[in-house]
Formats: sequence, C-alpha cells, structure tokens
Amino acid sequence: FFNDSKVPSSPLFHGFDRMNATVEVSPTATTNCGCRGQWEEHCNFGHYKQHNHCAGGPSPGGPSVPKGCCFNYWWEDPNSEHGITNLTNPSYDDDSAYLAEAFIGFLESRKGQPFAAQVSFHNCHIPFIGTHAARQACKEGKTCMQTNRHGDSAADFT
Repeated sequence: FFNDSKVPSSPLFHGFDRMNATVEVSPTATTNCGCRGQWEEHCNFGHYKQHNHCAGGPSPGGPSVPKGCCFNYWWEDPNSEHGITNLTNPSYDDDSAYLAEAFIGFLESRKGQPFAAQVSFHNCHIPFIGTHAARQACKEGKTCMQTNRHGDSAADFT
C-alpha cells in the first residue's frame, strides 16, 4: 500500500489524488479492532464470534490477534515516511457510518469544486457484521426478511 513499496498498489498509485481505504475486503463492524491488542475488547464479531476473513499477513495487533486481521483505514499523508498514514483509534461499530463521515469530510474539503469519487461500502459482502442494535431489530422482525434470496434464515446471522 505504501507509495514506495516494491509493488505499490494504493489508490494514489492508480491515479487518485485522495483516498481513505482499507487494504482489502474488511469486516463491516469495528473494522480495525485487530490492529492493536488493546482494541480487541471493542471487537464486534457478530455471528462469527472471532476474527474472520484474515488474509494471513503481518499482525501488528499482537500475539492474541491472528495474522492478517488488521483491517485499518489509510489515507494520503505527504509528511509521513511512506506518504500515507492510518487510524490510530478504534473504528466505529458501524463501518458504513465511518465511510459516510469520511466522504462528507472530503466533500467539504472540495468547497464546491468538481470531483469524481469511488466509495466502496463493505456491507455489501462478507464478512457482514451487523451492529448490536441492527441485529436486535432483525430478531424482532422489524428490519430483516425472514430468509435471503438463497434460502438462508435471518436467524443464522443475528
């Protein structure tokens, strides 16, 4: 992801002027809770009940976090050693709220100037983890369909 890597591949390397991105597909709740051991207490694993979808890379989170379970957000920082920096605090329980807030900040920085943006929300793919409030509303039948289009019961994911 670093701009000075042997094989750089951040959005900045591919023509974007700005970015706020994870390195890969990430969980939809407490996205970066595996990046530091002390953040693990904030992890919302949902029905997975543990870290999941880890790619096996390095683990800055310490020995209690499986390798590849640090899904942090990165953005450009010309003053940092590698030209990028990342979150230094635990991310939100609802990843889409973080992404929306980051995009609003980007919009405000544009001050009416034209732009093209590509925003990828993680809640359209696995590992999907609903917030505690969303899971409760689903259990109460307020928000979820009883089955998905594949016949899986909503109860399996709440």
